[in-house]
Amino acid sequence: MKLLEISGTMKNSIYLALASVLMTACTDELIIPLMMPQYTFPTSASQSATTVFGHPKDVVFIAATTALLHNGYKITRSDSIAGIITTAQQNLPITEAQADCGLLKMNPLPDNKTTTKTAMTVTIISHKLTVQAEIEAVYQPTNVTLTCISRGALEQNMVQKIKAEIR
Repeated sequence: MKLLEISGTMKNSIYLALASVLMTACTDELIIPLMMPQYTFPTSASQSATTVFGHPKDVVFIAATTALLHNGYKITRSDSIAGIITTAQQNLPITEAQADCGLLKMNPLPDNKTTTKTAMTVTIISHKLTVQAEIEAVYQPTNVTLTCISRGALEQNMVQKIKAEIR
């Protein structure tokens, strides 16, 4: 005894509806872990660069602002009294020597599938200058944000550029 007889067109419609439901149910939370290799967070400690200047704070502050601008950074906060300068993120390719971004069963930085952005914070207290980089990386194949820890090379480079602005 047949309870229900379904035509070929009706079967195709049912299959299409079922496929739509299944595709909708498979959200990014379910798919991304299957597509992304295992991620191991970085183990390095964040590094900054500190130096002492024999120049007045205002001279160092102007030199730091100039060096940041000359290197493409957009200043988002500049407080000469507090001695703080912060920048917006800028696209900046990062190497393994500059940052530890963990592992995706391989280092994600040299494969050209990771985009990185860097922001800088400069603090000047008395004659002491400290530069700290904040690095954000996104692994493009899965659009996953990686945790990156600066190894101090970017900061050391910026300190040298600030020194060059004073001379």
